[in-house]
Amino acid sequence: MYSDPKREGEEPPVYSQADVPAIGISVQHQTDTERNLVFQMHLPFDCSPTALNAALDKVLAASARQAAKVKLPSLRRLLKNHEDFIKRATEDIFRLDTERDLASSNIEQAARISGRRNPSRSAQDIAHDQKNKADRANAVIALERHREDAALVREDIAELERVIAAEA
Repeated sequence: MYSDPKREGEEPPVYSQADVPAIGISVQHQTDTERNLVFQMHLPFDCSPTALNAALDKVLAASARQAAKVKLPSLRRLLKNHEDFIKRATEDIFRLDTERDLASSNIEQAARISGRRNPSRSAQDIAHDQKNKADRANAVIALERHREDAALVREDIAELERVIAAEA
């Protein structure tokens, strides 16, 4: 009997097996370190395996879409960081090339002024040239690494955008 005083004496309703959901499913999906999604659904006890799989596919597609929406802004920030680094590294390489050309021009001018046929370079000029070459090589390596990383992030962003655009 009911514990509700208004329904005292009434019999509880009787449900047929077709009215009662017999399969209850909860799917938990962690979208990032701070967020979880929980999907719950109920299916009739006599649903076919095809219907069950279709329902699960829909839930998993919706889950993947929501996870993509959460992850996309951080990937866009990461891409911007890589692009900013690429810009700075390109400017650094240009600056190093300009410094090297200027130093070389100054050495040639000093040689012409001195009138020597085979002027020797100072230890300071040699050390500066070696440092410039090492700095440029490091900048080129870092530039290439960030270009590769940016390309991978662009691919990841494109994939997430496809997932978001897909209908769940």
